[in-house]
Amino acid sequence: MKIIILSFILALAAQFSFAAVPDSLKKDLEDYDYLVSFVEENYAPFDAIMQKGYKREYKALKKQLRKQLCKGEADLERAATDYVLWFYNQFDRQGKSGDGSTRQTSTRIKRAAILIDFMTASAAESLAEFVKKHSDRAKVYGIGNTFGCELTGNCRTEPLPNSKIGVFYATTVDSGFYEKDFSTKSLGIAPDVIIPFPIARKLTDNIDEWVLWVAKDLEK
Repeated sequence: MKIIILSFILALAAQFSFAAVPDSLKKDLEDYDYLVSFVEENYAPFDAIMQKGYKREYKALKKQLRKQLCKGEADLERAATDYVLWFYNQFDRQGKSGDGSTRQTSTRIKRAAILIDFMTASAAESLAEFVKKHSDRAKVYGIGNTFGCELTGNCRTEPLPNSKIGVFYATTVDSGFYEKDFSTKSLGIAPDVIIPFPIARKLTDNIDEWVLWVAKDLEK
């Protein structure tokens, strides 16, 4: 009997507490809860990330962000952004759809180069990864890793119901996502050969310093 009465009192207190929350905060909390629910149900790599040992860290993050929102330490845009960036920074930077094509098939090619930069993404990353794994006639050249969304695709946009803030999420995931070790590998595809100067700001008939430097390197 005591347990029933205590449960009733706690439920009643919770109702009064929520009633005291301003309407603007109620809507922000609704949007935040909607965002969390949407991600957990629809974001393709979510289950893989949880299975790989990040469940405790994730639960702590979403709880902390909601608490900051309730206390006024962060607005909805900040809380939603920090939530999304947790996935973006550590696991997947998919923002546009890609078909995941990995075709490089002509046997007449003796030597080839794939040029990448940090904006190389999605299907283009798949090509770079295919070359690194399966080609002994081609190398990947660049100054740093690709964007980091080669294992997911078919993105969709979901507006939060009140604020209409839009978030982008992948709805498909490659089986390689489950095999990837995020604790030791950085996002994106790393170049085989580092180009020792930044990418040119202008192209002249698609010929720039990168192309000339890579062409000379291939002649060695």
